[in-house]
Amino acid sequence: MKKIVLVLLFIINSFAINFVIGTPNIKQDTNMIVKMAIMKGYKRQVWDFLTRIQDQDVDINVKNMQINIYTSNKPKIKYLLKQDKKAVDEFDAFIKKLDSDVSDTSTEDIQLNSVSLSDSSLGSLNFKKGDLKALREDVVKGNNIDSNFKTILNKLKQNYKCEDGVCMPFYLPINPKIVQVQINGKIYRKKLLTDYKMLKPDLFFFEYFSPQKRGRRYFLNINIYVVTIDSDGEANFESEPIKDFNWRRNYRFIAAQSGAAIREIITKKAEVDIR
Repeated sequence: MKKIVLVLLFIINSFAINFVIGTPNIKQDTNMIVKMAIMKGYKRQVWDFLTRIQDQDVDINVKNMQINIYTSNKPKIKYLLKQDKKAVDEFDAFIKKLDSDVSDTSTEDIQLNSVSLSDSSLGSLNFKKGDLKALREDVVKGNNIDSNFKTILNKLKQNYKCEDGVCMPFYLPINPKIVQVQINGKIYRKKLLTDYKMLKPDLFFFEYFSPQKRGRRYFLNINIYVVTIDSDGEANFESEPIKDFNWRRNYRFIAAQSGAAIREIITKKAEVDIR
């Protein structure tokens, strides 16, 4: 079984980093209990990352692709929310194709190191981390990874009606209000949007979860993918695997492992330390 975490990175010359966090992708045949634990861990991971950014006052603008947190009565914003859903579908399909196309031999071997964590609710844990390595050119070209990625960027530009390059909305929602909305008989708290800004994305982060069970032990295999867009508009792909992560079916372990990966990538690529 494979498991893929996808990170897509675009570096541009700007004072702030515009960071897109995608929705979690989970292997289709995952049972509901395990799926809910993964979803909860992912949600906690995102919350922790956003909290660290806010507390440390760093120049990172975050667009959370978990699109159910917003609502609006304005037609233009409703249109953009629909385009967000299309963007999620496009990236999900892209990640699944990577899962089937990219083998374990697609990158150079990676020496995994240990990241220690001490938390009263988790106990003493060690998490794995590694260094990003470039995907081999023959793998990228042979599976049309670069071409498929450029196609997604072109769709984003068209769907969001960007005048110059790729852009996405809702990085910086302006004075959102918390409201209660009813969907299929259930009440949800959402952020009511009345205004927004369109910004060019610098970095995308996605995770694909494929859990395994061996006896009574639960494992996850994770690959992290980073796509850097150079000054000529060319995509460069990197990868980092995390194999056989013994998460013990505890959502807190997923949050800690994935959160450590996000912070490490941001620290190295954006030179912004939020660890």
